[in-house]
Amino acid sequence: MNAGKDGKYVWADAMIDGDTVVVSSPRVKNPVNVRYAWVQCRGDVKFCNREGFAAPPFRSDKPDYR
Repeated sequence: MNAGKDGKYVWADAMIDGDTVVVSSPRVKNPVNVRYAWVQCRGDVKFCNREGFAAPPFRSDKPDYR
């Protein structure tokens, strides 16, 4: 999910480009935040590293959130 300055999160697509995860949605022109596997997760999250370890849920607006 990503959001613009308005803080409204929408579903987004993600792809890995080298060492970078690129997240985009046609509904958000200028994204400022990203959330992965967060509260409204659809259950189809499959973001893993090369070794097959799944990424934990995270959010870019409060990276140290617990």
